[in-house]
Formats: sequence, structure tokens, C-alpha cells
Amino acid sequence: MRLYKLYKPIKFLLLTLLAIVWVTACSPNSSNTVSQDTPTRIIEHTMGETAVPENPQRIVALEPFALESLLAMGIQPVGAPLDGLNTHLQDKVEGITNIGNPPNLESVVALKPDLIIGSQYANQEIYSQAGQIAPTVLFQFTGSGDWKQVINSVGNAINEKELATKVLADYNQRIEDFKAQMGDSLSETEVSLVRVYPDGISLYQKGSFAGTILEDAGLSRPSAQQGEDVQIKVTKERILDADGDVMFVWTYSFDEKQKAEAETKLKQLQDDPLWSKLNVVQKGQVYEVGEHWLGTGEIAANLVIDDLFKHLVND
Repeated sequence: MRLYKLYKPIKFLLLTLLAIVWVTACSPNSSNTVSQDTPTRIIEHTMGETAVPENPQRIVALEPFALESLLAMGIQPVGAPLDGLNTHLQDKVEGITNIGNPPNLESVVALKPDLIIGSQYANQEIYSQAGQIAPTVLFQFTGSGDWKQVINSVGNAINEKELATKVLADYNQRIEDFKAQMGDSLSETEVSLVRVYPDGISLYQKGSFAGTILEDAGLSRPSAQQGEDVQIKVTKERILDADGDVMFVWTYSFDEKQKAEAETKLKQLQDDPLWSKLNVVQKGQVYEVGEHWLGTGEIAANLVIDDLFKHLVND
């Protein structure tokens, strides 16, 4: 009887030890940690401090913002989430492995990265697991308006601060060129941003990706679009809040079905008598633009500037 009582806890202990050995043997950490011979740097980020390679060669981006920052600097990661990727990036990701969204960590393991980059907003829950695969850096991110901070964080993590600085300097130069060509009309142009979903309408605020670009460009915004959030949803009856001197409008287009539904919603809106009462509609200064106005970084930002030149300067 005593032997039986001893057998049960011993059996449990042995099984536990076997499980630990099995997990350790199968752990990504066993084959993907940074080699002791690899020079490293300590990077402070939102989750703490991480020793990362001085010159990482196999980078995995955990979300589109990190991906676009890398591409804007001329650096191609080995893996990134490519599902539902915005149109402006689709011709720039050949050779990059799709890790899914949310990231499939088994796919990440197979890529044998030496650095993983993402935001704490989307990836905080998988930080510990990702850190067992490779050094992981999660930057601060609260919304699309943080896009300039993202490229600085990514540039710092991959030891390419100068590249990040140059990308932003080029952006700032284009902004200054736009201001110069707008001249006195700049301060007199109030720009409205409207996004149409299959089930509603949103007014994009100053705190959005596109909102930060308009602010940099010195363009004013309607009173209902002065918030620091990304967007606010409004009913059709509040469409007058979308009025301005110029309106840029785009549709939600995560997939083809929803894109078609949003386009139908936009057509219904345009046929509504309330729409025709908008001054911007009566002046014929409503411009439909692409999903790059949603924004995921510097490449999209330059496309937005292209639209500003096209519709506000060249017209």
C-alpha cells in the first residue's frame, strides 16, 4: 500500500519532467537564439530591453506598419502578414513569406529570423512566444497617426536610423513643395475626409494617418473633424458635418465582397438628397481616392501627397 502511494507522485513527477524536456527540445529557442559570436545592441522598447543583432539579416515584421517602414527604407523582411494587404504594397512583397494575420508562429519559426519587429498594440500577447524564436522588439503604437514614430522605432531596432531619417526628410521636403505651390490658397482650403463602409459612414479625424499629413501640409479641417481619434462614425443625417472646400472619400475594402458593398453604399449616399446639399458637392470638389489614405506608412504617405498635388495644385 505504501509503495502504491509513493508510485503516484513519482509517476506524476516523471511525466512532468518528460514534458519539460520535450517542450525544451521542440522549443524554437533551442535553434533560433542569437549566436554568442553575433555582435548585439541593447534596444529599449515598450516591453523592456532586448539584445538584437547589430546587423539583422532575417527580419520578420508582425504587421503592415512595420512592413511598410522596412520597405520604405529599401529593406525586405523574410516574413510579414500579407493577407488583405493594401493595394499600394501588393507589388512590393514578392519573395516575402506570408506569416498570416494574426501571425502564425510556426511560420515564423520556419523562417529562422534573427529579429522580429511589431507593435505592442497588436502583438503584446505573443511577445513571450515570439521572444523564444528570436529577439523581439515591440514599438509603441496607439493608432495610424503614429506612423512617423513607427519608422523611427523600426530604424532604431535594425540599426538604420539614418535611413529612417532620410525617408522622413524626403517626405517633409515634398510637404514643403506642396505648401509653396499652394501659396495663399493653403490657409483658405478646408479639407474633409470621409470613409464609407458597407454599413455606415466615418469622418476621419486629425489623429488619423491622413489627418496627420493634412496637418503637416497646413490644410485646415472641418469643425467636426478636429478630434485626436482616428475616426468617428456618423449617421446619414449628420452628413453635413462632412462639408468642406474639398472632400476626399474612399471605401472600406478588406475583401472583394465588402468592397462591392461599400461601393454600393457610396452610390446610395451620392443619390441621397442630403448629399446634394453639401457645398463641396455643389462645387464639384469631391474626389474618390484609394485605400492608401487609410495609411500604413511612408509609401502610402507619398501617394496621399500625390493626390494633394493632383487635386489641389494641378487642377
